[in-house]
Amino acid sequence: MSDFPTSYQTYGGALLAAQLFGDPINLALADLGGMNSGATLTEEDTSLTVGETTTLGGVEYTVLGSGTLQPTAVSLLGITIGLSPAVDVVLLEDAGGNIIFMYPDGEPDTDSLLGLGDVVMVLDVEQVGYNLGTGEVLCFREGTMISVPEGERAIEDLRVGDLVADIYGQSHEVRFLDSYIADPADDGGRNPSVTIPENGFGAGVPHSDLTVTGQHRLYVPNPMAEGEMCLVPAKALIETGDAHVYHSDRATRFFHLLTRGHNVVRANGMGAETMYTGKMVLAAYGSAGSQRLAKALNVSVVDLMKTKSAYTFCRVGPYVRATQRMDQAQWMPCVKTA
Repeated sequence: MSDFPTSYQTYGGALLAAQLFGDPINLALADLGGMNSGATLTEEDTSLTVGETTTLGGVEYTVLGSGTLQPTAVSLLGITIGLSPAVDVVLLEDAGGNIIFMYPDGEPDTDSLLGLGDVVMVLDVEQVGYNLGTGEVLCFREGTMISVPEGERAIEDLRVGDLVADIYGQSHEVRFLDSYIADPADDGGRNPSVTIPENGFGAGVPHSDLTVTGQHRLYVPNPMAEGEMCLVPAKALIETGDAHVYHSDRATRFFHLLTRGHNVVRANGMGAETMYTGKMVLAAYGSAGSQRLAKALNVSVVDLMKTKSAYTFCRVGPYVRATQRMDQAQWMPCVKTA
């Protein structure tokens, strides 16, 4: 069993559970009760499946579905004049039929919209499960070649202040680097590391075996929309046969790479995201790691925890989670720094 930090609200509106799914709908802020912060979700693994029972704050709930909730400030004339980012939401139901809105990756921001008009909550959910493992810190195995303006450099040779190149050829400063040793006894566990074989997605993609942590999102073709690309967790590619669990008979070092802004760089020639300092990631990183990161970025841990939730991409086919295409993505800054 694993514990995941989360927040939740009770839905008190008139709609039944079945009426909440389908096309996006508008809810009044008053339809949701007070925010219960600092709650704990207890789950056997990282996947919430529709219909299964999970435990939140010591109470058992049934998983109904998941999607996003976006607070929007609307004027009296019905004109939108303010907008806050959408956050992930999981809908749960208790034995009495009460519906719960749970926020596994951070609460919706309504404070910034106060005074702008009526606050409407735009709910967009489907009867699909949710992967809690997005809180895993994103890591590259030692020896991974990261794109830089001059070509490539092994991740262990990068230093703070160096520049790396994203998939569009733009340069971004390295803000933080860290590493840890993975015990071979952990191979094949609840969140195994994953290897994408050489040329697994075409010639040179990747140009050599690429090994990352299971929830590290990779830039791959959308199997449901020809010509589109999307970000998916490496772990999801195991199910399609495009990747396999990484095994090693020795301890292996993995590296975190944080750039100024959340970016997609090329790792062994394949698009892969950089570290994102969302709340779930910081929780997985731990108190000591978060303090070390805050010190390196010259911000307080409190400010670091204010980072907005990361967007997830591509809820199609076998790829577990999605919300939007890559070309529609709004990259959120990891943390505000000078």
